[in-house]
Amino acid sequence: MTGSVAQVSELQSCIRDLLSLLALPSLWSGREPREVAALLFDSLRAILPIDFAYVRVGQPGSDEEVELLQLGDRDETLRATELLSSLGAARTGGGTIPDGPLRGGHVFHVPLGWYGGTGELLIGSRHPEFPTPIHVVLIRAASSLLQGGIQTANLNRASVAASRAKDEFLAMLGHELRNPLSPIVSALELLKNRDSQSKEVVIIERQLQRVLNLVDDLLDIARITRGKVELHKTPVELATIIGGAVEMTAVLIAEQRHSFSVDVPSSGLVVDADPMRLTQVVSNLLSNAAKYTPPGGHIRIAAKASNEQIDLAISDTGVGIPKQQLPTIFDLFVQGKTTIHRREGGLGIGLAVVKNLVQMHGGTVEASSEGPGKGSEFRIRLPRSKQSASRPPPPVAGLPGPAAARHRILVVDDNQDAAELLTEVLRLEGHEVEFALDGGQALEKLSSFRPSVAILDIGLPGLDGYELADRVRAQLAPHSVTLIALTGYGQAHDRERSRRAGFAVHLVKPIDLRSLITALP
Repeated sequence: MTGSVAQVSELQSCIRDLLSLLALPSLWSGREPREVAALLFDSLRAILPIDFAYVRVGQPGSDEEVELLQLGDRDETLRATELLSSLGAARTGGGTIPDGPLRGGHVFHVPLGWYGGTGELLIGSRHPEFPTPIHVVLIRAASSLLQGGIQTANLNRASVAASRAKDEFLAMLGHELRNPLSPIVSALELLKNRDSQSKEVVIIERQLQRVLNLVDDLLDIARITRGKVELHKTPVELATIIGGAVEMTAVLIAEQRHSFSVDVPSSGLVVDADPMRLTQVVSNLLSNAAKYTPPGGHIRIAAKASNEQIDLAISDTGVGIPKQQLPTIFDLFVQGKTTIHRREGGLGIGLAVVKNLVQMHGGTVEASSEGPGKGSEFRIRLPRSKQSASRPPPPVAGLPGPAAARHRILVVDDNQDAAELLTEVLRLEGHEVEFALDGGQALEKLSSFRPSVAILDIGLPGLDGYELADRVRAQLAPHSVTLIALTGYGQAHDRERSRRAGFAVHLVKPIDLRSLITALP
């Protein structure tokens, strides 16, 4: 009877220990393979009389190995070769270690292998009864969990690497697209000077603006996913934000002959926000409403205060959203794959940008629809500011207006089309302009051409724009020269770096030619 009670007690203890091991996978999320092994060894030491534990796992399709050796609770991986050499015959089939630092230990050996991976698990103890049948059951269960945990960790690592590669690709794609867009913008400006009212010019300008918006979305989602977006918050009336968004989308709404209503108080709805970014959120939603509502539809914006938050709703009578799509409507690229009505195209990036920017403002956004053909509503909730809205900043004294003076201008850009077309546009404005395709050519021209303004591409091969700026100032001294930076990077730290390098103006490709003309001294 006593033996039966002891066996039942031992079985109950085994079940408890086994359940504790089975709880381990819940702790493995986001961990590296060696961390998974360390957690498993810690758990085994808590339930078994273990003196040392060793795991070695070869990665499928890779020369990389996961290796961990623990003596007690100490990591002795660096001494693995020295200590394991003493295992001898005990390493194969189990047995007692005859000599060396682990002498007297009993070893239980489990080969590991799955999906092409290879390895081994060694558990050692100086306990005289090790390994008992119960020990063997628990160790074999642990080995199965270990294999699954390491495989999960490797998959997570691969997923993170793939996501990082995707983000870097999107960022690079966005910046690379800016370069060919610059000469296209300049060429369009030349066409407008010749015939600004032609149907062809109007179409090109409209479609080019859509391409520019897509590039901006690509860059925004790349910045957001990499944590590179910088918000510059200030207390601002929501009516001001909505006014800016309506102005940005008015042409598109008019083209589609939509009726439009706004139910937003002119004051009293103050949010702490980056005005540019929050305006981008609202204009993005308005653009979607205009594009995905058949001509002659209705779009409505309404906002109100609700306790400590502000509710903003943008609704339309458009094509609607299938209910099965609502849970993923804000996921990156999902819209581009699943939307049925794609008259205006798109990459499914805009709503992902909206969601992330709203969350960065401490708010939430959700979509609702009764289904296809029944319109949709996007509702944004933002924390209500306890401060009064900042007044619009006064005009900065001395801010240059449209240039009346004529300048000698040097344009430096390694994209020949961009350099030539920008040169032509500036010449049409009455300036004397020369261009160069790299830093060396630019410095050679300075011997005969003394510019009062130098427009420098930052991403030049060899001598970059910052270094060239130093050389230009040194070569032209004591003559004064205004430096204008031309680059695909427009974050606050990029602008600060160009300011420190002596650039008076920082322009982001593709440049707004009116901004460039206005920036001339």
